[in-house]
Amino acid sequence: MRTVPELVTMVKGMRVATRAVMASSLLVTLLVYAFAILLNMLVRDEQAVSTHFGTLPLTMWTLVISGTFLDDTGAILGELRDVGTTNTTLCVCAFLIFIMLGTITVMNMLIGVLCEVACAVAAGEKDAFDICILKEHVLVVLKAFDTTGNGNLCRAEFENVLKDDRSVNFLEALHIDTAHFRILMSMLYEDNKTEIPIAVVMQMFLNSRGDLPVTIEHLNDMLQLLFWRVRGALEKFHEKVHTEMLQPRPQLTEHHVAQALVKVSTL
Repeated sequence: MRTVPELVTMVKGMRVATRAVMASSLLVTLLVYAFAILLNMLVRDEQAVSTHFGTLPLTMWTLVISGTFLDDTGAILGELRDVGTTNTTLCVCAFLIFIMLGTITVMNMLIGVLCEVACAVAAGEKDAFDICILKEHVLVVLKAFDTTGNGNLCRAEFENVLKDDRSVNFLEALHIDTAHFRILMSMLYEDNKTEIPIAVVMQMFLNSRGDLPVTIEHLNDMLQLLFWRVRGALEKFHEKVHTEMLQPRPQLTEHHVAQALVKVSTL
């Protein structure tokens, strides 16, 4: 099925969209029944249109074929218009209202729902495909670099994963930025004794795919990384200031004073 993912998406989309289609069909059926009663009451005695509106079943059939599927609608409305009575004029207005409600409103809403379902199913299939790639390829590489076999990765093991050509190729295929992971690795492995479970690393890879929409989780991770980098920069600045303050200052001598007076006198 991986060779034809579009077919899988369409089949699963049809299965998921069945409920929406059934709900729309029920709504159209109720509209057909209600408007059929109204139209039949208005023009059932008109012989000119009795073939379309003579009985309730005939009226419902006309509404389904000509009102919902818009087959030969103009001819039906033309026959009603040509009769020219008050009831047929009201029937034309009711028929047009049914088209607005049943075809233009409900059917277009159904199309919008089906589009949303197709997008959701396609996104789900892509996630499943990405997870499959990670499990079949990246997970194998992670376990191969887990030299201790405890299911955790230390800093050196994680660095080896990001240097491996196979894992880099698979990560780039999933639009995962390895440079970002190198920065993230510096934050996660502040202590060289720290070890991260392989399951956590896999979830980090899934959340870092470049084609994913931005979520609150992504913003939270980015804020944590930003705070870590700002904290590191402030600590370096504090150490630099502290070091400069501890350095011995040169003593002011008569020679320094004489040099200063000479410079002032030349101004």
